[in-house]
Amino acid sequence: METLFISYFIMILFTSCTSQEVNNKYIYNVNNDSIKSIDIKSEEIYKEYDPREIISHVDYVHLELTEDNLIGEIDKVLIFNNYLFVLDRSQAKSVFCFGTNGKYLFKVGSLGSGPGEYRELVDILIDQKAEEIGLLTRSEILWYAINNGQFTGATTKFENQLIERVSYLDSTTLIGYANNQCGRKNDCSNYYIFDKLGEVFAQYLPVSKRERNLFIEYENPFSGDLITKSLTHLFNDTIYGITSEGRLYGKYYMNFGAMALKDRSTLPKKSKELSRWVSLSEEKKIVAGMQFFSETDSTIVLNFARGTDLFTTIYSKYTGKNITAKSLKSQGNAVGGISIGVHNNQFITSISGEILIAIQIALQTHENKDKIKKALAKELYDRALLIKDEANPTLIFTKYKSF
Repeated sequence: METLFISYFIMILFTSCTSQEVNNKYIYNVNNDSIKSIDIKSEEIYKEYDPREIISHVDYVHLELTEDNLIGEIDKVLIFNNYLFVLDRSQAKSVFCFGTNGKYLFKVGSLGSGPGEYRELVDILIDQKAEEIGLLTRSEILWYAINNGQFTGATTKFENQLIERVSYLDSTTLIGYANNQCGRKNDCSNYYIFDKLGEVFAQYLPVSKRERNLFIEYENPFSGDLITKSLTHLFNDTIYGITSEGRLYGKYYMNFGAMALKDRSTLPKKSKELSRWVSLSEEKKIVAGMQFFSETDSTIVLNFARGTDLFTTIYSKYTGKNITAKSLKSQGNAVGGISIGVHNNQFITSISGEILIAIQIALQTHENKDKIKKALAKELYDRALLIKDEANPTLIFTKYKSF
């Protein structure tokens, strides 16, 4: 909940712009001519929804625990050439590599200040052509070999920006999200298109001088796969795409109807205004915009807050229908939580080791343990029984069918 409260500090960026091109590097145009509307109606929101009828299948990968790879919370998962990479920014402050069966293989790089070492990690990405994994440290990307995690010597340095999130836009072009973090305010945007050498080719959505230099830890501006399909930003109501000519355009518009925040100036600008604004949001059931989103070829999953409650929307691209619920429960919370990646048109979520241990304790001591056992997927039940003192998370791969 603390993360949810912090997120209300972030100022609203741009949901639409008129055509304007300052020079070859700065592209501020947003074309909304062919945008699709996703209508989310308050009267159609489920308090609790079991999505098993719209799930094609669910797969589980239990991450092996060793003495040097304990994972706290997973921030991102990328899979390439049967290597599964897991980013833990806060507890382990590391990137671990597993086989796709969950067997631990190696750690990528290490903390430090020497060549190929890092002091912080904020994101990861994969260069499929060079078969390298990049570790973003805000000011640069360090590149390591996919097959052994060794530093290749390659570095992508940023001259004036502090990049908070990064992805590939195509096989050679990278896109970075700066979230108002840059060295020169007059040369500051939210999105930067650049190559592996760090040369910036285009910038999107310029930052106003009066906007705050704030950051939310778990914001996900990209769609989640090795190559991003779309992008957005916190509290926005639009998901964007970029054409082959480099033009930003609106792909999907989240129509929150009567729940939508009408007056964006009411968002808190100071910490002392936060509790008042959250109380007002909860009382009025106001939605400021998206907080997270992820996307496959057939489905979009997004999250938004109304007051202090977090809701999930599942949208079918094929039918244009959506299902929104405060709580999704299916096969032991198999589809619960925030998406941490996309692979083979499946959304990746996780259940932490702490929750798995809690399940084990409940199965041993709770008076309704038979009910708990019945509610769990067999894979999670078997996993919980095998845990000893600690456990790494279990990854859950969910694919939706058309509904």
